[in-house]
Amino acid sequence: MRGVLGAIAVPFCVVVLGVGIQAAAFERPPRDALVASDALRELFRFRVMRATEVVGRHPVRSTCVQGWFRPLHSRRPAPGELVLLSSGVKLYDFGNGIRRIGRRGAVSRFDLARFLLAGCPRFMAERVGSQLVRSRWVDTDASRADGVATLELSFGDRTKPIGLYVDRRTYRPVALRLAGAPKQGWSDLIAGGGRAAVLRVRQAFHLLAKSRNNA
Repeated sequence: MRGVLGAIAVPFCVVVLGVGIQAAAFERPPRDALVASDALRELFRFRVMRATEVVGRHPVRSTCVQGWFRPLHSRRPAPGELVLLSSGVKLYDFGNGIRRIGRRGAVSRFDLARFLLAGCPRFMAERVGSQLVRSRWVDTDASRADGVATLELSFGDRTKPIGLYVDRRTYRPVALRLAGAPKQGWSDLIAGGGRAAVLRVRQAFHLLAKSRNNA
């Protein structure tokens, strides 16, 4: 557990430092940066995210588990994300790009969209955080998702942004939208999942070996 906390603390401290630099340079950091940093703080609380994804016309359920794992043919544990879809598809990322079990090479556009829509907490937080640290575009707008008053954080490529919807009061993740995904890309998010969800995903990824820490 100590390794995971360390992996979480470092990027979050970097983001806080980045917001602090903005505060020193501009007297007060932009509101969008403050909202994004609050959303980051909430994302880093979780290591499991469950989602109902819609890509094109085919909805699937997904579970993302993040942590330290020992990849196949590797002696050392590495931080990564495992995504299990209800269709049986298994996607993962250990820092060298998104891959799919049973297929070689780069994943398809649909698999990439599926992985992103799983809403892996650290994966998303690192992307928002890198935007903040580099003082790049992060936009927040009042919106609604699933009947909840939310804030939409838009980041990434302006022509194909990722939209993360968070509860307006708690900053808890609610939904995710991908512009430019194959046809339509949307997911409803439920943060957390408990030991049963972690165990199910770990068992499905038995070829990727055992997690270094408990649920």
